[in-house]
Amino acid sequence: MVLHNLGNRIREERKRAHLTQEQLAELVNCNESYIGQIERGVKNPSLEVIVNIANLTSSSPGRPRCSANPSLEVIVNIANALNVTVDHLLADSVKVAHLDGLIDEAVSLLKDRDPEDVRFIITITRLFMDLLDKKKH
Repeated sequence: MVLHNLGNRIREERKRAHLTQEQLAELVNCNESYIGQIERGVKNPSLEVIVNIANLTSSSPGRPRCSANPSLEVIVNIANALNVTVDHLLADSVKVAHLDGLIDEAVSLLKDRDPEDVRFIITITRLFMDLLDKKKH
């Protein structure tokens, strides 16, 4: 429910700013399908994306823009405007930051390896992921 409300609000703000999903995606440095998934309530945007969207769709002259590292007051204001909880925004931001760190670690482990080794590791990883997916179902 929260994701759908958030997505609907982002869609409303995007349309109010006369932007297509493609234009918004380009302006906030993500892809168009991600914006579509956010608007449909399928994906939860990171705090960074929410801040960027808030900055882009703000039509009030003189209204302060959010920084890349917004204060708690700004986060609370964004959460209130989007009708979501602060915990909801921050939890997803922490998840994304943690995932980014894990991806960076994986890249640093693989960057100096032989391409054949990397292909082998990717194949093994896919097999494990398939096993995990089957275990969940």
